[in-house]
Amino acid sequence: MRKKLLSLFIAVLCMSFLAVPVFANNQGDHVGVAPNGTGDLLIYPLYTALDGFNTNFSVINTSNTRSVVAKVVLRSPAYSQEVLDFLIYLSPNDEFKGTIKFKWQNYVLTSSDDSLCIAGECANATNPKSIVLHSPCDGKANDSAGYGYIEVIEAWSAQLPKDKNKDETVPKADIIAAYRAAAAGGNTINSLTGYGEVVFPGKYYSAYRATVLKDYDNQAKLNIGVETFLGDQANNNLCELEATLAKNNLVIPYYNTAEEMTIPIITFPTKLSTCPPLPPAKPTARGPFFQENYSPTYEMRNYDMSEHGKELCNTSPCPETSIKNEVVPLAIAAPFSEGWARVSFAQTTDCTDMSGGEITYTGAPVTGLIIEVTSNGLGLLPLTYDYGTVSY
Repeated sequence: MRKKLLSLFIAVLCMSFLAVPVFANNQGDHVGVAPNGTGDLLIYPLYTALDGFNTNFSVINTSNTRSVVAKVVLRSPAYSQEVLDFLIYLSPNDEFKGTIKFKWQNYVLTSSDDSLCIAGECANATNPKSIVLHSPCDGKANDSAGYGYIEVIEAWSAQLPKDKNKDETVPKADIIAAYRAAAAGGNTINSLTGYGEVVFPGKYYSAYRATVLKDYDNQAKLNIGVETFLGDQANNNLCELEATLAKNNLVIPYYNTAEEMTIPIITFPTKLSTCPPLPPAKPTARGPFFQENYSPTYEMRNYDMSEHGKELCNTSPCPETSIKNEVVPLAIAAPFSEGWARVSFAQTTDCTDMSGGEITYTGAPVTGLIIEVTSNGLGLLPLTYDYGTVSY
């Protein structure tokens, strides 16, 4: 009798857990930062083609067996407007590479990589593709295609036969045909990684790795005819993405002299604003964090090399401490020539995941880079930070 009661209790307990979606259905299935650097969603926090700069970026399919189709989206810095999107077709062990530059009095993407195929014709060394970036908000807002950030969303993957008669690779035409024939997207794998490379005037350059997220699990068949927003048609919404990206106490080492300087770049990839409407209406954002914090505020405390600290502002007028755009260079207004700064966000956000479970997180959903210009050269550094506190 006791065994029967114990079995019944265990069965009821299991059913109770299944009835709580935040634990059973979704808590173990959230998108997360990929600790090994391979995933199914890449965010490049900065591209720039301003003032003689170029940006190269690559996407690598590290799978040895599966072909992957991914959607590349370039977004503007002020309102995250889509200035270009396209599909890339990656065979196993394949790498795509493109360059964003100023050319023909326009900002353009150029590539000679055969993973970029338009209307069935793939780029190559003798037939490179050049695509003009669109002007965000139809040129009616203070926004630009000259710099911004990049999303790469894995759309679909499949194991396709290799061409045994040639070079043991999967032909691009076969990947295109299989994707067109697929009833839906999905079947994604955590096989993508990528790098950005900012080329400075004078041919100096510095590289960085994209922010790589795993288990985003896109479910849609992504095409270029319809704009794709993060958090739509995937197994994770913007609430879950923001909780994964939540950070606080950003650490920014800096130089602050006439000869040496540091420029921190902060990017909010989940803000996804609308173009500004006519006054007095205001732009709106998609991400839950930005519903209450459209222009997030932050505090900065500066330290010198000997632990002496000073607040960003003790007298008026104070520098701006709110962030209005999606890609923003923060000003270093330190009283010291060298040291580090702590940037902190005081906000707490409540939102719901795909199953209606409540998520609360502290900090802000940010990614970014630190640009250093010194007498020794140029460099791009990743952000150091505390994780936001996330509870379910």
